[in-house]
Amino acid sequence: MGNVYPADWNHTILRHHAPKIGSGITPTGGSRVYVTSGVPLIRSQNVLHGALDLSDVVYISDMQHQKMANSRIVPLDVLLNITGASIGRSCVVPDNLVEANVNQHVCIIRPADDLDAAFLCSFLNSDIGQKQIDQFQAGGNRQGLNYEQIGMFRIPLPPLPEQRAIAAILSTWDEAITLTTRLIDALKRRKQALMQLLLTGEVRFAEFDGEWETLPLGKIANVKRGASPRPINDPQWFSETGRAWVRIADINASPTRFLNQASQYLSSLGEALSVKAEVGDLILSIAATIGVPKIVNIPACIHDGFVLITGYSDTTNGDFLYHYLSMLTSLLASGGQPGTQKNINSELVREIEIPTPDIPEQQKIADVLTIADEEILYWSSIAESLTKQKRGLMQQLLTGTVRVQVGER
Repeated sequence: MGNVYPADWNHTILRHHAPKIGSGITPTGGSRVYVTSGVPLIRSQNVLHGALDLSDVVYISDMQHQKMANSRIVPLDVLLNITGASIGRSCVVPDNLVEANVNQHVCIIRPADDLDAAFLCSFLNSDIGQKQIDQFQAGGNRQGLNYEQIGMFRIPLPPLPEQRAIAAILSTWDEAITLTTRLIDALKRRKQALMQLLLTGEVRFAEFDGEWETLPLGKIANVKRGASPRPINDPQWFSETGRAWVRIADINASPTRFLNQASQYLSSLGEALSVKAEVGDLILSIAATIGVPKIVNIPACIHDGFVLITGYSDTTNGDFLYHYLSMLTSLLASGGQPGTQKNINSELVREIEIPTPDIPEQQKIADVLTIADEEILYWSSIAESLTKQKRGLMQQLLTGTVRVQVGER
């Protein structure tokens, strides 16, 4: 492992400290055996990093539960996903879940008396534990872990009081991250509600009145589809500097309404065969990830997976237009054409009906929604900071680089 542990810590393998390592089975009949209520059947989607999510749990009958007696779980079992995209996610069964089962994608690890469940879960979810999981994957067409490999995981084993103290410290960070994440989710829901109320005129500010006129986007702005130099992979189109070549991945990676960076740049030859977007211009994705608007904040070019929206009429505020198109993202995405890659065309974009209240009202609506966005961004940065702090703390505590003082050893 490359880690040097304190002299009073045991460095051992998991099977020496877990009397049960095993998983469930797929019930005969698959999903047809699920019932509307009964015994919870834990699947891989229910096992998150450090938490058990039962929001979409399925149920099996007590009779089926009895048939799967070997995969019953009890409080303080540690659950580990062993197949698929969620491989390596681990959580502890809470005290209040006294009767449940697991399917074949979830491994039950029942710690012995000298191994704290929360400590083990923290270790499995740490960078050190995840590295072992990556190394032990069975490979083949479907990644997976088997019980022998899980039993061979090398784990640090501090004295039990220290394990519990370490787990308690890390739990404090988990609680802070969870509370912050819930706040972010609530702020996002509030933002969606504000968009629906303000952008449709359902709720108006007291100082404004009058009817809203609605016009097609093509009547209040210029809509131009991007262009791509061909063949697309020819290196002559690209350079280390120049105008940013905006990709769908770039807009997905941008947490704000602004596009501030890109991963590729065009040469002068590439620029000549694309469509330029200047700082302050609005772009909208129309392929793959559909309906995402961004305000360009760097000199850029867009390919044919985007449209450029410029030249607003004097009845249109650019920030208002950005927020209105953001409200329509899900609707536009559902209008994509079937096939290997969804897309919409520029004509459909031109036909989007845009309300045009007076400019001062548009600006006030945009300002309220921008503040909501900034609040979400602020708390998202707090959550990211807490997550990074926890990762660093895990590395220090789980290797003994930093020791926790406890009353007894």
